[in-house]
Amino acid sequence: MPFITDRDLLIFEPSLFRDLHWSGQLLASATDASISGTTLTSPTSAFLTAGVASGAVALVAGAALEIISATDETTLAISRPREAPDATALPPLPVTGATLRIATFSPQIALVHADILRLLGVSPSGGATPSEDHILNPRALSRLEALGALHVIFFGAAASLADDSPLWARSAHYRERYLHERREVFAQLDLDGDGVADAIRRPGLARLRRA
Repeated sequence: MPFITDRDLLIFEPSLFRDLHWSGQLLASATDASISGTTLTSPTSAFLTAGVASGAVALVAGAALEIISATDETTLAISRPREAPDATALPPLPVTGATLRIATFSPQIALVHADILRLLGVSPSGGATPSEDHILNPRALSRLEALGALHVIFFGAAASLADDSPLWARSAHYRERYLHERREVFAQLDLDGDGVADAIRRPGLARLRRA
């Protein structure tokens, strides 16, 4: 299970969901979105069927908003970007008949998540021991995962552009931040299930194994 959602990427890059998306990762698109308080409705949408869930990002009339939950097929609980995922919802400006786009970068997040687990020598949930279920401090790894995902996203967006594209610069910027964070962060592992860390692993350190 990834350590972050699209919402975490929004905090780093407020214009990301306005400037970039891929059609294959588009979950919903409509022109009938309305906002009242922290509730968004779109009668022509099918949010649950499309897989819209907590942590996704809705672009409404150009404003990027957090999705707290999908209440039903046509209704979302939303908020302006918050300081933390569990903070009180912040009502956006009310709108009626607005454009709506919900795209996701979950494939890129999943790619980086798998890379982090590999660097830690940890298996996915349900795999061999130790697995990511043994990690006691997953939120401590969220910054690392977000930086890595942003590098992958901007790298993919710049792939067909000239070398002097600003997107290449953004990709390189996040790659450097990702590599730096790898040297600083660590995972606490509870290997025997007693709720206490038995091991510390750092994704930036190579582990040598005697043959």
